[in-house]
Amino acid sequence: SPSPSPSPSPSPFSPDVPDFYVLADFFDGKPGFHHGVASGDPLSDRIMLWTRFTPVEYNDEIVIHYEIAKKMDKVQLFSNDSKIMKSGSLTVTKERDHTMKVDVTMLESGTDYIYGFKAMYMNPMTMEMETYMSKIGHTKTAPSKDTHIDELNIAMMSCANWEWGFFHSYNLAANLEKLDFYVHLGDTVYEYPPGFYNEKVEGQRGADFPLTPNRELYFLNEYRHRHALYQTDPAAQALRARAPMIVLWDDHEVVDDVQGDYACCHNEKRLTLKQRVRNGVRAFMEWMPVRENNVLTTGPYNDVDITQVIEWGDLATFVGLDTRHGNRTSSGGSGVQNVMESDFAKYVIGDLLTPKEMPFRPDFDSLIALGAQQFKATKTDPSRQMIGQSAINYLEDIFTNSTKPWQILGTGTVYQDHILPSLQNPEFLATLNPQVGGLLQAAVNFMADPATNPGGGIFNGTTAAYVVHIVNEAEKYGIPFSDDAWPGYQHERSKINEIIKNNDGNVVVLSGDSHDTWVFDIIDDDGNFTGGVNFCTSSISSPGLRFSMPVPLHSLLPLFSQGFLSAQDGYRIAEDAFMQANEKFGLKYYGMMDSGFMAVRFTHTEVHADIVLINDKPYSGVPFTDSAGTMNYSSFPNGLAPSYCPKAFTKKVGKNQQLEEAKCRTDLFNNDNYNKNVYKKDFLYNFPHYVPTTTALETTTATGCECNIMKGMRPIM
Repeated sequence: SPSPSPSPSPSPFSPDVPDFYVLADFFDGKPGFHHGVASGDPLSDRIMLWTRFTPVEYNDEIVIHYEIAKKMDKVQLFSNDSKIMKSGSLTVTKERDHTMKVDVTMLESGTDYIYGFKAMYMNPMTMEMETYMSKIGHTKTAPSKDTHIDELNIAMMSCANWEWGFFHSYNLAANLEKLDFYVHLGDTVYEYPPGFYNEKVEGQRGADFPLTPNRELYFLNEYRHRHALYQTDPAAQALRARAPMIVLWDDHEVVDDVQGDYACCHNEKRLTLKQRVRNGVRAFMEWMPVRENNVLTTGPYNDVDITQVIEWGDLATFVGLDTRHGNRTSSGGSGVQNVMESDFAKYVIGDLLTPKEMPFRPDFDSLIALGAQQFKATKTDPSRQMIGQSAINYLEDIFTNSTKPWQILGTGTVYQDHILPSLQNPEFLATLNPQVGGLLQAAVNFMADPATNPGGGIFNGTTAAYVVHIVNEAEKYGIPFSDDAWPGYQHERSKINEIIKNNDGNVVVLSGDSHDTWVFDIIDDDGNFTGGVNFCTSSISSPGLRFSMPVPLHSLLPLFSQGFLSAQDGYRIAEDAFMQANEKFGLKYYGMMDSGFMAVRFTHTEVHADIVLINDKPYSGVPFTDSAGTMNYSSFPNGLAPSYCPKAFTKKVGKNQQLEEAKCRTDLFNNDNYNKNVYKKDFLYNFPHYVPTTTALETTTATGCECNIMKGMRPIM
């Protein structure tokens, strides 16, 4: 008798499939493990393993088998080898987006493993039972707490924005010679609609590989789809398969500046914030190899918590805290993001002014003084919390009981105070060549005058003049650049500073979020060195201040200098201004030029951090544009993007040991064990860029991105 006809496959455009659900149609009709493999949260006896199987039909249920074996045993997985350490199976369904996450237990401590997945799948298109194998992943368990360990090598990174360039830093980190685990400090995906970062600069890949879904994320399958898109990136897959990850969320996994019952870019008419947060959190937990628990969470939106404690032999204790969804209180709806959008700006401007309408007020500087006074009272308010007292007690207990040389704290945002510098500060101008200083002052005066400021983008000249005044005055009053970061939560941070002091200053705080590179000695609110240090990594691809300075030196200075100063000079002057303004806060290095990550090594005597940045013209002063954003570098040696190390820093063990400059390591990437050439000319599947069905479309007519006090002024971090 003839074979039965295959049942028709629901297309992703069909009403039978929820909007944006990723099926085999997105991969030329081919089912399989299209999103790679990952591992995470390594403990001494267990590890989280992750994968996703993309089926043909939405309702398909697939049994996935996993195996894990010691790397040294050179086992071929799924070959009935007796040396397989652990194996098992789970059924994946639409309930968890066909992802699989398993906590593999009873493993040996401090051991390198390989792992993989296998699926036997009845393909409804062919009506045949087909076998699918995943890529092989590499992972390791933590050494037991009493085991002597000579060194710990990690990579730290944050802020990967699809439209703003390829994820070259993921690929570089995957090729580090030594990598025990890597820490992703948040903004693993962005919820923005296509084009929301609307500066048209070279380096964006959105034109060739469109960002999907083609809308701002609110609903569960939209968040799932965005994660699915990001995990088609081969550099992301290479790093996830290379080593275990410890991943923390920040805001963009859900919505910009979400805190308590407030978020910057949210439209309550479209969906309640509570449900939107639950959707983003659920998708994150499905797509990341994180252990789900409820250790500390008391917040209103989620019943899981990403707090993790990793003991690495006798060398280090790592604590990753939830600084976003667990216990954070609302800042009152100010649109806190940076100086121009902060509570400070709210107190100065109120709700009366809009970018295109506000008249220039001669009493504006006195309003700034009043706003500064009000804001300082806000940031020291004991009721304003980022993590809550329970988390502080938890952190203190862990760090106090740690007898190891190093205690490491992972947190989503910059920890140490940092302010936006005034470019009219006489002390700073005195450090410049008189001709350069005069040109700079003329340029800033030009921008500060509403009669001459040309405006640009969403700003008319009057609005831009207000922004310049706010920036210039913020340094005088010590207003932090971002009050969404730890400087806006001074009361809680002072308690953590006491923990750092009591631990003999051997605390290293790892931070992301700002898209620029910062290296600090941690100074308390009285100006005293705590003994701790704060490493803040640049972004994987997201644009930093180099693309969004309120006084755009890279375009202003050439205009005023008539060729005497270049755009690159503008960046260098700005970096110098940041250094001088923030020296009192312990700043040792600031860089706005390029994206990248940090490679950090801990030993029993010191911690050493290399800043790794992407640029095929290192030290030229030219920030990356087309070369690092859209080139795949397949013709470069090993296919790795060109990188450089502008500075490295080290801190010795000891309470009074401050950061010192060190030599950059030259052997970071001497690794021949991993696939280096991950970016091919046609490396990405081009996800369909389509309009959702009627049900979803009816809810998408209003944007939620109406976020801050300067109505329509778009945040960047």
